Amino acid sequence: MKVLIAIIRKDIKLLLRDKTGFFFTLIFPLLMAVLFGSVFGGQGQSGTIAIMVVDLDQSEESLRFVAQLEAAPELDVKLASNEDAVTAVREGRSNATVILPPGFGAEREKLVSGNSVQVEVAIDPSHRATAAMLSGILTGYILERPSGEAVDFPQPVHFSYSEIVADGQGPPNAFAISFPQGIVWGLMMCAMTFGMGLITERTQGTLMRLRVAPIRRTTILAGKGGACFLVLILMQVMLLALARVVFHVNFGGPVVVAMAVLSTSIAFVGIMMLLSVFGRTEKAANGYATSAMMLMMMFGGGMIPLFVMPGWMVSASNASPVKWAVIALEGSIWRGYSPTDMLFPCGVLLAVGFVSFAIGSSLFRD
Repeated sequence: MKVLIAIIRKDIKLLLRDKTGFFFTLIFPLLMAVLFGSVFGGQGQSGTIAIMVVDLDQSEESLRFVAQLEAAPELDVKLASNEDAVTAVREGRSNATVILPPGFGAEREKLVSGNSVQVEVAIDPSHRATAAMLSGILTGYILERPSGEAVDFPQPVHFSYSEIVADGQGPPNAFAISFPQGIVWGLMMCAMTFGMGLITERTQGTLMRLRVAPIRRTTILAGKGGACFLVLILMQVMLLALARVVFHVNFGGPVVVAMAVLSTSIAFVGIMMLLSVFGRTEKAANGYATSAMMLMMMFGGGMIPLFVMPGWMVSASNASPVKWAVIALEGSIWRGYSPTDMLFPCGVLLAVGFVSFAIGSSLFRD
């Protein structure tokens, strides 16, 4: 145990002395979170908008309108009950819910007579800009007649908006949305730093000297993983504390926050171990690790928001641990996930961590 603690302390001290590693592990994620929160506010939007449609009218006219929306190239439409639609938006599987209230069809048929149409839109708070875009798209299709021609004068279409998050608690500001992204960058940078550190020690012969000493190989690797785990915890706690104190971001309960922090840390310790076996030299390993990191970030929503991705890319994102890290962090910070809601994303992250560490350890060579 003393040897294990000594290895952990040594690796943490090396990180603190390495100005570049310290910057990219602890400072760079904060800069990313502040930059995204200040400039974009988590509200950029383009491409196909995924929406759930709840038809409470069930008239011939409302069904015709739903068919128009399903054929719209700008929209990815799924019909659902009100409860399922709310759940889909709250869990991030859809950008918004469009509710056609009773009487919608009759109101639409009387548009040319000066009647008005009422539509309810419930939006994911991380995509508020979607509301303006979606209202424009919906207005266009509401005013379009069955013949395909639009009415030649504007008619009132009234939208009522709400945000869907558990218990009615949406993100207090843009930083509640951007900090999970910043934390994920920190997780990845920390994994790369420790992974490359293992390769450096191997190429410089440090690991060989440790192996000559009466120290088991598993103890050495456990020490490396333990140091990485503690730094990942420290980085997340630091960013979450800054988000709370400086940027006034509220969190869920301590249990869900702890579940997110622990599961993401374990996952990226495993990823660190896997990155360390990508190449025999530092240059080759750095190239492989950087490429793998960029792919995971891109497909996982760390670089390209999930809601602007084409369908095939969204499906592929399920293979990226970054996606599940973002979901777990958002769920604990502002989406209002319960411990039960957190079980699946945290379970995926734990599986990624244990499997990756096992594979990396078995492939690692002194």
